[in-house]
Amino acid sequence: MGNNGIILSVGGVYMYIAIDKMLRKRGVSRYRLSKEINYSYQRLMKLANNETKSISFDILEAICIYLDCTPSDILIIEKDER
Repeated sequence: MGNNGIILSVGGVYMYIAIDKMLRKRGVSRYRLSKEINYSYQRLMKLANNETKSISFDILEAICIYLDCTPSDILIIEKDER
């Protein structure tokens, strides 16, 4: 993951989006998700590829409702162990 894939980096703790795992689990494509939650496909691609620095709560809520998951299923937090 490059620096542009990190949404938040504070004190060696990194947060990023992992939508694709949940999409595969639910059998849903990125395109279908974008249509179902009324979010542009281009924006969803950037979000799924971790090419964004933020996500609005409205979009996070829409994704979680459609995929029947919680934010912790798609927002991953890791510590840098270096």
